[in-house]
Amino acid sequence: MKRTLILALVAAFMLASVPAMAAHWIGSGGEGLGFEAAGSWRVSGNWMDNMDFADSSTDGENEDEFDVKQRARTYFTFQANENLKGVLKTEIGDWRWGNDAGEVSGDAVAIEVKNAYLDVTLPNTSLNLKAGLQGLALPAAFGGSPVFDDDVNALVANYGVNDMFSVTAGWARLYDQNIGEADDDAANNDEFDMAFLAAPITMDGANITPYGAYAWIGSDVFTQGNFAEEGRFTGMWSGVSNAPTYGALIGGAGQIGSSLAGVEIEDITAYWIGLPVEVNAFDPIAVKADFHYGKMTVENSAEDIDMSGYLFDLAVDYKMDFATPRVFFSYSNGVDEDDLEDEDISVFPTVSGFWAADTMLFDNSVFGQDLGIYQPLSMWTVGARLMGMSFIDKLSHDLGITYAKGTTDNETGLSFGNSGLLNDEESLMAIDFTNNYQIYENLAAVAEFGYAKYDMDDNNDATDDETDSAYKMAVGMKYDF
Repeated sequence: MKRTLILALVAAFMLASVPAMAAHWIGSGGEGLGFEAAGSWRVSGNWMDNMDFADSSTDGENEDEFDVKQRARTYFTFQANENLKGVLKTEIGDWRWGNDAGEVSGDAVAIEVKNAYLDVTLPNTSLNLKAGLQGLALPAAFGGSPVFDDDVNALVANYGVNDMFSVTAGWARLYDQNIGEADDDAANNDEFDMAFLAAPITMDGANITPYGAYAWIGSDVFTQGNFAEEGRFTGMWSGVSNAPTYGALIGGAGQIGSSLAGVEIEDITAYWIGLPVEVNAFDPIAVKADFHYGKMTVENSAEDIDMSGYLFDLAVDYKMDFATPRVFFSYSNGVDEDDLEDEDISVFPTVSGFWAADTMLFDNSVFGQDLGIYQPLSMWTVGARLMGMSFIDKLSHDLGITYAKGTTDNETGLSFGNSGLLNDEESLMAIDFTNNYQIYENLAAVAEFGYAKYDMDDNNDATDDETDSAYKMAVGMKYDF
């Protein structure tokens, strides 16, 4: 009772500046409805060494190897009845102790809005609508969507046809650069929109979710900081590290950008189709597989440029009493040498994707401490894991090894070091070991260890000596409530 009263007071304080009608959501829906709070908080001490694979003989002494990071995500649900609720998700962090919000007195402006949306089910129907800033991921069976998995302002509709079939469709606006809509050409070409459609099919022992997405991008969307003065296209997706985006291929580095010098961009469009499949009919064996294809076209005053590619992945799990072994594989095409001449670039286009296969190379660390390769593009990967090993009550372990080899032609000059693309003479290898001790039902102590090696040239020992291995240790606690 005391906890409920405290939460209600907190909610009332948060809504003090909102019209009184909104405050009626709290407790107005009857027994079991009203106000709910949840969250995921984490704090960790992190020792990271040589995560840029630099030669330690020249770079190692300049690294700041240890820090403490903290993040707090808190979710509030204001429910009027079983068909209507508003969701607000806030985030503080990640911040480093001693920096910004982590400085003495902690007075920095640190609270961010992660999600804020309405969730409505229309009366006497199975049609659900979500409108506002929300988490949105295109379908994927293994690892996550390499196309889009992020927070975005969107309108999403889901209609359940029956127990086996439903349809999800929506529209998202990623950017609108000219809010004032001035009376000029830029006002007509400053939006970045994406529409999508998915049709999940649930059968005995299998799930299939075909999907499609289409994006239309105005020529002036990326005027600020992403177009050169002469209008050359130099960037695509902001905030995605180590991603082989269009900007990595045609930009300041000049790999392909020379063909667009002085060229006016007219329009950019892209589409994706995919087929995620999950099969669990052969219990204890479970199979997950995805096929994704995408194409982007940059229309300009010279010759249009196309960028197209695909990604296939497959994972097989075998559930045993002491652990669940997994083997996985992925393949994505890379840039060919001829791409530099014929304006047809062979690599999978992305928006803001996510793919989690391990806790060292790919973005799957509990504390966000990894190399942050968000999509396994321009490479093939193979890996094996032992998940959920447990020999002591409440203590579990995950152990894995991952190897990745590039598929982009070495002659293009593109490499992991400057663009996120692995060429066919580069490889990555990583070993990760994660330990989880469940202190309480909602509180876990986690320790992550990782090792990675970047091989710039398998056939050139002199080049190999230019990189050194990367190491990490992250130890902390995670509170989910």
